[in-house]
Amino acid sequence: MSNGRKRLIAFATVLAILGIMVLVLSFIRIKTVRVEGSVNNSKETVINRIFGSEKHPITALFYLETKFRDEKSIPFVEKYEIEFVSLTEVKITIYEKKLIAYLEYAGCYIYLDKDGIVVESSDTKINGVPLVTGFHFDQVVMMEALPVEDDDVFDELLNLTKLIEKYQFKVKKIQVDEKTMDLTIYIRRLSVELGRGDQLAEKMSDLADMLPVIRKKRGKLDMSQYMEDGNYSFKETE
Repeated sequence: MSNGRKRLIAFATVLAILGIMVLVLSFIRIKTVRVEGSVNNSKETVINRIFGSEKHPITALFYLETKFRDEKSIPFVEKYEIEFVSLTEVKITIYEKKLIAYLEYAGCYIYLDKDGIVVESSDTKINGVPLVTGFHFDQVVMMEALPVEDDDVFDELLNLTKLIEKYQFKVKKIQVDEKTMDLTIYIRRLSVELGRGDQLAEKMSDLADMLPVIRKKRGKLDMSQYMEDGNYSFKETE
């Protein structure tokens, strides 16, 4: 047998093997999807966003899609990773956006990240994220800073949210006075008047010490002026 004929047979064999592989792979579909790290979206929402109408895509085609196409947009998600556990199973790991506060605007909830950037606009209210009131603005632009009148007040707000996260306070609302630059936070049935941003870190440290004692009470805690001895005025209400 000539060398040319041998090469032709070898080439035909390779093509046949590749054809069989493509045929086999075309019948293998993703059957199991695991979703981890998603708090603000249900598993069904994540799957619908990533897979679309095809709930059990062909594994080979879906693999190529993950390599050569941009990530799908999912509310409150910074990014996600897809791991092929087997030919029929994938694991989706969700990395959610860090939300520090939200505002109500034009019938929507506007969410801010740690830098004060508008990262999400949604009709869904996320539990555990405090509402901010008191700011006045005419428009909101996604992926830009909130257009407030006084940047100093806004900086105080961002500093406050960092301290709230540090001490893990369960704050439901932050009230901002743009004129006086005073800040008030609401925790359960307590209103805590923090005044301006002066010595805010010290005040929040004192609040962390006091909260276990007063957290179940209803009333107003005046921390507008920093007290070195920690003796703040608390007025309990019915």
